[in-house]
Amino acid sequence: METPFPYDNIFIMKNKDIEFLRTERLQNYWENYARSFEPPFSRWGFLIEFLVRIFRNTAIALEGLCGRNIYVKKADSDFDRIPPRFHSLVNLLGQEGILKQVLFPKPISDWPRIPALNLKFGNGASASGYALDWDMAATKAVAELLEWSAFGGHEKKNFIFGTWNDLKSKGAVDPKRFIAFSEKQLVEPEYAGHRINDGSKFSWTRCFSLFDGKEYWAPAQLVFFGSEIFSGEPKIRQTTTNGGAAGTSITIALVHGLLEAIERDALMIHWLNKITPPRVDLESLAEFNNENINKILGEYKKYDIDFTLLDITTDLEVPVFLTVIRDQIPGRPAVFLGAGADLDAESAIIHSLLEGLRAGYWRDVSEEQIAEVNKKAPLIENLEERRAYWCDKSRMPEADFLLNGPMKKIKRNEFCGADNQKKLERLKQILRARGMEAYGVDCTTKAAEGAGLKIIMTLVPELYYLYLNERFKYLGSKRLYEAPVKMGVFKQPKKEEEMNSIPHPML
Repeated sequence: METPFPYDNIFIMKNKDIEFLRTERLQNYWENYARSFEPPFSRWGFLIEFLVRIFRNTAIALEGLCGRNIYVKKADSDFDRIPPRFHSLVNLLGQEGILKQVLFPKPISDWPRIPALNLKFGNGASASGYALDWDMAATKAVAELLEWSAFGGHEKKNFIFGTWNDLKSKGAVDPKRFIAFSEKQLVEPEYAGHRINDGSKFSWTRCFSLFDGKEYWAPAQLVFFGSEIFSGEPKIRQTTTNGGAAGTSITIALVHGLLEAIERDALMIHWLNKITPPRVDLESLAEFNNENINKILGEYKKYDIDFTLLDITTDLEVPVFLTVIRDQIPGRPAVFLGAGADLDAESAIIHSLLEGLRAGYWRDVSEEQIAEVNKKAPLIENLEERRAYWCDKSRMPEADFLLNGPMKKIKRNEFCGADNQKKLERLKQILRARGMEAYGVDCTTKAAEGAGLKIIMTLVPELYYLYLNERFKYLGSKRLYEAPVKMGVFKQPKKEEEMNSIPHPML
């Protein structure tokens, strides 16, 4: 999909040859300049539009005086795809060493071209944004970059140190509530570093309860990266950004963080229990009359992508959808998942379908890489190995159990178009009704605050969290066993040894 730009091609005569120049109308140039003053995530609305009108009308007046259109020579640059309001922030992040590279990935041939932005930072990780327009792609990528920076840029001076016994009178949350390994796992020698008791020493960071609003202390390793900072501490679980999110307010960030945690919880419960969810009847989505859903589905059909949309909603009754893409092209993921959760079912479907389209933007994996990973499978340890594992086409049948469910029609629900405050209140009701606790940690950095963002890590001890190291998958979470029974899928919980041993394809 091509994005139109407000440029004109003009030409000049040079030594009797025609030289074409990439130009931009002065009106558009000054309008973009005016919009660059707008904070990236905090829209100024009236003030910016007022400033835009002044700049544009000034350009029009100048053109009127000259009696012709005025153009500004414009150098070709992919950077122009990023909306002007992000330019200053992106430059600042580059100057501070947070951002190392800006990439505009292109998909494989015969795949939808949607706006895609990839921001790489110092440690080799990257933040990405895939959307239907460049504004949203930039919003996603920059917000994710600021999230990673916040979770990796902790200030040790803000921690307190001690055991839960020492600090429980100050409101320390019992770290044993976050243990997700089974007793059978914890007696094994390789799990020695994961054993926790009331005398275990941790670094602690401030958090707040979503229910009573009071301040508590949570183990900092559940929020921030940095193995060197937390060396010597028992490791509660694997470090991921599961449950972390950004938003233009604390409310929005909390909603996004909780929804991500619920999304991963649903995916892992289905995968490990080998639950076959219902398939979404795509014809029923036409009743939504949603332009974005219709547009994305049109792209899937246009490029003949082999995909299935599943409803993996759990007993939490928060709509969660999973797009499963299968691909026979060598070097590409044989199975790729795109998940989305939202109280608004339409938004969850859009998010899932867009996440699925990321499959066409992954770089190829060589046969040598696949062979190397197969030597240690299924005990793969990181995301790169997981990608190589699922690029082996012989793995495709391992996910077939997901695709044989009955068809289900999806209807618009009461949260269609609901604001985030209403969503947050409902999410809190859902968690509290099921005996769950929920905490938030404000991780907002100066860079994020300057951009108009809040960065929050949500912690819900009872939910099932995503893992990437198969050597340390979580087999002790009560929810893993109880949720399928509450959903009516099983009459009795599965046993630990009955859980799916195949590495999940969440890439």
